Amino acid sequence: MQDIFVEQLVRRKPTAATCLLQVLVLLALVLLIVPLCFSPMPLLAVPLGLIVGFFAARWLLRRLQLEFEYSLTNGELDIAMIVGRHKRQEMLSFRASAIQFMAPVHPSFRQEFENPGIQTTYNAVSSDHSDQRWFVLFRQDGRLCRLIFEPKAELVDGLERFAPVVVHREK
Repeated sequence: MQDIFVEQLVRRKPTAATCLLQVLVLLALVLLIVPLCFSPMPLLAVPLGLIVGFFAARWLLRRLQLEFEYSLTNGELDIAMIVGRHKRQEMLSFRASAIQFMAPVHPSFRQEFENPGIQTTYNAVSSDHSDQRWFVLFRQDGRLCRLIFEPKAELVDGLERFAPVVVHREK
């Protein structure tokens, strides 16, 4: 069997809540700047307050930018979350042999998707309304887990090579 390496990056689309939070952060920055510009504080406090406010707003806005990296290497699927395009956090990692069921998020697989035994759900999609979503049911540390993600066809084919019986295509 040949080595398989497939990598994919999925950028999380902003939701209404994240857009509202971005507006609130920018509004808070403006509400900090305006009083500081007209304050009778010493000349050092005004620029220092502006710099601190700018960097705090920048830090908060960058934390709202999420990306997910899927990496399949010889039957090992790794999912990482990238925050602000620079901080990488491992979400999960499991072998394809641990997969019990994999299918697109589709009404024909609703019973498996809504399995009441699922204890942990990992969501690594660009949008909760995307029609490219797939789900994977797998066991990790004795718990039934669900991963919802958006793999490209090459990644699905790669997983199917290592777990052909459990990967289901749309009916």
